[in-house]
Amino acid sequence: MTPTILNFLLLKEEDETTLAFTQLFQALNYPNTVTMVSHDIAFETAKTLQPQIVFCTLHHKKKFDEYWTILQRIRTVVAELIVVLFLEEKGCYPAHIFAKENHKFFVQPISPEKLCAEINSICSELVANPISIKNNNNIQLSLDSKLFVKDKNKLIAISVKDVLWIEAYDNYTCLITGTQRFIVSTPFKNILQQLPENHFVKIHRSYAVQLQQIKRIEDNTVYILEKPLPVSKKYRDELLNHIYIL
Repeated sequence: MTPTILNFLLLKEEDETTLAFTQLFQALNYPNTVTMVSHDIAFETAKTLQPQIVFCTLHHKKKFDEYWTILQRIRTVVAELIVVLFLEEKGCYPAHIFAKENHKFFVQPISPEKLCAEINSICSELVANPISIKNNNNIQLSLDSKLFVKDKNKLIAISVKDVLWIEAYDNYTCLITGTQRFIVSTPFKNILQQLPENHFVKIHRSYAVQLQQIKRIEDNTVYILEKPLPVSKKYRDELLNHIYIL
């Protein structure tokens, strides 16, 4: 069984801060996909993405009203949202921001270890409360996203860009990378819906491949790492429409 993927929206600041957050999300115990956006497109992105958590650095002087308004607008289109705010150590903030439900506050600077522990705690609450978890089928992954599969008591990370193809296998789905083969109970159709549609294409009722990994196509066969995969007549045109032929 694949674990729930938490969907995060990060209202990004300067590149250095963004890098620090990227490292944080990778260190969490809970599988997540992160979308980083500038403040001016945050509202429209949230409507589509429907994140469980929004992260934002809130300055007490610099554009405070603008950022706070954006966050409250996002609340109107995303149910059961948790807003994580990072405040300045010597900032003077309006009292009303602390009265909002489902707001978590951290005063900077905060150590990476403490922050990771606190965010893991928030994620634990989300996973324990199914009302707060959206259907994973609504999440559209990118090549830079990570999937996590459960192996006994471990969660193993797989980068989407490393998935060569997926294969329906009885009531299970196999995810094949260059070095490993993972079997999960999530239906083939559901996984394919979440993979980036411009990079993965169905070639057979039981196979979908990453286009960038195709080495050659011969008749009704696709080759990836010299492994032949069948292309059915039903999906051949769809495959050819996704590749550039000189």
